[in-house]
Amino acid sequence: MREYIDNLTGLYDLYYLKEHYNEYIDNKEECYLISIDFKKLKYINDNFGHASGDKSIITFANIAKDVFEKSLVVRRSGDEFVIVTDFSVEKIINCLQLIVQKINEAHQKGIIPINFEFNSGIKLCENDFKETLYKSDLTMYHAKNNDLLYTCYTHDLLFKVKNNKRFISKIDELIENNNLNYVIQTVYDIDGRKTNINQIYTRDNNNESIFKDGKLEILKKYYRIKRIDTKNMELLLKYVLPKSNNDAKYMINVYYDTIMSRECNFLNYMKKLKSETTFNFENLILNINITDYNDSLYKLIAVIIKLKETGFSICLDNLDFSKQDVIISLSSMITFEYVNVYRKLLIKAMNEKRYKIVLDRIINLLLDLGITPIFVNVEKPSEVKFIKEMSDKCLIRGYIYGKEEQLKKG
Repeated sequence: MREYIDNLTGLYDLYYLKEHYNEYIDNKEECYLISIDFKKLKYINDNFGHASGDKSIITFANIAKDVFEKSLVVRRSGDEFVIVTDFSVEKIINCLQLIVQKINEAHQKGIIPINFEFNSGIKLCENDFKETLYKSDLTMYHAKNNDLLYTCYTHDLLFKVKNNKRFISKIDELIENNNLNYVIQTVYDIDGRKTNINQIYTRDNNNESIFKDGKLEILKKYYRIKRIDTKNMELLLKYVLPKSNNDAKYMINVYYDTIMSRECNFLNYMKKLKSETTFNFENLILNINITDYNDSLYKLIAVIIKLKETGFSICLDNLDFSKQDVIISLSSMITFEYVNVYRKLLIKAMNEKRYKIVLDRIINLLLDLGITPIFVNVEKPSEVKFIKEMSDKCLIRGYIYGKEEQLKKG
């Protein structure tokens, strides 16, 4: 006879829930299934030891069992729990908030080492247990991806998730079959004369951008950015660029979490590619997107220094121009050649005097430091004129002087 009790917490396990789910929801007007997942169990285990991790799991289990009285509280696995209850949605939300409060109290009393958090998804029970659990899980992952305590299931959410998964499957197929395509956008000087720099953009097999219209956030949530970045490097440096114009410089996009990742070891990956290609790395510019970079600035600087030693130039993308001290710190510790300035900031400066003063100072600071600003997505002659008034040494990328061109794979 099978045991249904989880050894660590004393709660029922998932096998019990599977076998008794319909029995529990029968004769009840409404029941809800709640999927729960911790946010920081690995952090607790790595920094305080697995005993502390176990204590956190036990503490959560005891609190959940007390708060959701007369409900079915189950430890699913690891730091995942499932609760089936006939409480109303309003009462469920109050209970979840009460659990948060009691976890904080346990931390203050020294029972657990850290005030950990969790995410949860709430779904009205259907007769089919697997279907209910699936929908509750995807709702919980929506809460996790959006840093929410809970999310309640909706049909729109299911439709959105299925669309996202179709998009991710398409991306995986493009990567596996080496079917990513590329276009280039020439960088011009302020007067519209071509430079020898070409920005490369990634496209799908229909020549559509894989990053526009919210797709970038989907790729981040499903952890596909690193796969795209490394595949771009492989295809471009080994098969595409060696057959292109050797006199031109090519700017390739890469996200900071790719270059910082221990998992893919981007530095060693680039060194390996360098040994396998005839493309001159001195003609390569890494366009590093540092959006939302929250870790130590010195860690990022250390990695960029090592990357530069491999032989290519650096452009920083999405640098926070409101933090002049960051720009000075970066430029004093590493040599980087270019910085992208986006049209949104340019338009602000054109419409508000204080933004114009700040942008003018930043542009001249960059130029004094030997860093060339590249204004991105420039569309109108009035925008070019405004840039030129700040400095005629800035570069321009956008449709004002030229359109995208297909980059042939050879």
